[in-house]
Parts: sequence; structure tokens; C-alpha cells
Amino acid sequence: MLYAFFEFFKSAAILFLLNDYFNRNFPQVYNKTVFKTVMYLITTYSRLQIMGNQITHYISVTNPCTANAIKYINNAIEYININIKPNLKKVNLEFIKDNKVFSLNLKNFLNKNNTFVPEYDFVLYTDDSVSPNNIQIIHNNINGKNKNLLKEETYTYDTCDIRFILLEVLYGNDTYKIELSSDTYNFYIKDNILDKKFFLYYLRHVYDEHVSIDSSSPVTMFLKIIDHNVNINKVDFTNSNGQNTYIRFDSSSYEIVK
Repeated sequence: MLYAFFEFFKSAAILFLLNDYFNRNFPQVYNKTVFKTVMYLITTYSRLQIMGNQITHYISVTNPCTANAIKYINNAIEYININIKPNLKKVNLEFIKDNKVFSLNLKNFLNKNNTFVPEYDFVLYTDDSVSPNNIQIIHNNINGKNKNLLKEETYTYDTCDIRFILLEVLYGNDTYKIELSSDTYNFYIKDNILDKKFFLYYLRHVYDEHVSIDSSSPVTMFLKIIDHNVNINKVDFTNSNGQNTYIRFDSSSYEIVK
């Protein structure tokens, strides 16, 4: 394999040097040759496309059965490209553990034969059937409550009507503005719980600058809220008590649990 890579690299280097040499020393001939080559390739492609259409038309006239088979194959390929391939790539379920993300597809995860549930601090389910995408936060063992992630009804939700006027995280010596809703996503969902782990996730994975998080060394962390009623609240996530502090959304209100 190393020999093949070396040969490829050597051939590429030779072609690059030849291209540079002819371009410098014979610019007129070089440009004319390149132009002719490009035009030749374009013309050849057009002719092949015309020939392909003519062959397809000939088959459809002389052998309808074969033409129908080709049509069915093309339709099947188009269906796979539109409906199946995107679903395989679509990720709408994220398991967050120690600020690391493990992503899955919800439909595949809810397969009746599946019994595997990754370890998590909380789970994010993104409903991409609406715009902006609603994001539901499912926590592991908040107040002793654990939801069965293998049940489809776990991923039903209601939206929350309120919006904070301002939400900021003071992490160390820096202040970061937190947007819980935008043109693309919305975290204002009833029963969503925002705790220290959530905001660390947000800074690391959602915030535009992707803040570097060092969990091994203690860093001061506060949350400043100006809510929809212009009330100002400050939440301390720094000390050990902050590990059990969180914000919970209701349909038209919120509470800070300490």
C-alpha cells in the first residue's frame, strides 16, 4: 500500500512539474492545447448523452419489456436516493455523557429488536418535521424520574410560550450570550430542564465559537436571566450545590430549582 501511495505521489508530482514547465515556457501553445482539450471533452460528453438518449428511445420502441425494466430500475434508484438514503444519514437523537455526544437516528433506535441504551446525562431529541426544529431535553434521573427511551410516547412534547429577554452564562472570566431559540432550533419546550451540564454542552457544541471546556479544573460559572416579566435572576453553578440546580419550563412559565 505504501508503494502504491508513493507511485501515485510521484506521478502527481511529475504531472504538476510538466504542467508548470509548459505553462511557463510555451504559454500560447499551452493555452491553445488546454482549450482544445476542454472543448473536446465537452463535445464528447454531449455526443455520448445524445447517443444514450437515442439508444433508450430505440429500446423503448423495439423492446417495450426491456424499456419498462429500465424504467422501473431508474424509478427504484430515484426512490432510494430521495427516501431511503437521507433517512440513514438523518440524526435526530443525541446522547450526552460528560459533554461528549453519541448520535443516533430515532427511528432506528426505536426498532422493536433494540435493547441498547447508551449511558447519558441527558438526551436531546430534535423534531425536524417543524421549523424551527423543536429540541426536547430528556434527563437521566432528575428527581428520581427516568423515562423509558425505548417508548415512542417519550418523544411527545408541548412547546412553551415564554421567551427570556436575556440569558447569559458567565464562565470563568468570559460572558456568553445564550440563544435558546433561533431560526433553526427551539429549546423552549415544556418540561425541558436546563442544568449545568446542559449549559456546558451548549457552550461546547452549540455556541458559535465552541468554547473550550476543561472539566478537570473548577471554573466559576453563573447564569444571568432577564425573563419575560423583566425579572432578573442569577443562578450559581459553581459550587457543589450548583450541580443540583436547574431551570424547568412549563407551558407559560418557568421555575428555578435549587
